[in-house]
Amino acid sequence: MNKKHEKKAEKLLRKLKRPASEKERRQAKRISVLQAVRVTTEDGRKSRFVSQDMSINGIRLLGNRDLVGQIITVEIPDGDEFMALSASVLWSLPVGDDLYANGAVFLD
Repeated sequence: MNKKHEKKAEKLLRKLKRPASEKERRQAKRISVLQAVRVTTEDGRKSRFVSQDMSINGIRLLGNRDLVGQIITVEIPDGDEFMALSASVLWSLPVGDDLYANGAVFLD
């Protein structure tokens, strides 16, 4: 990378970095878990999403739908089976064309 691009990238990364003054609100540590999961909404609609990160309390899901306010069942692969967890979607954020990040807290 040439010096000009390197300086631009450094400037952008400084802007994107979370300020130290912002405290983490989560009660449990999240780990990065990029995994295909199945999501079923209360009305029975099934979709494929990708988990982005997860903790013992919740999960962040990437998919083609805004799920905010819904109670969902997330089916996470566990070997040859799936672990099904109920969750309430607390927030959703558009992150691309027809792509949403959804944050949910586990209910089980």
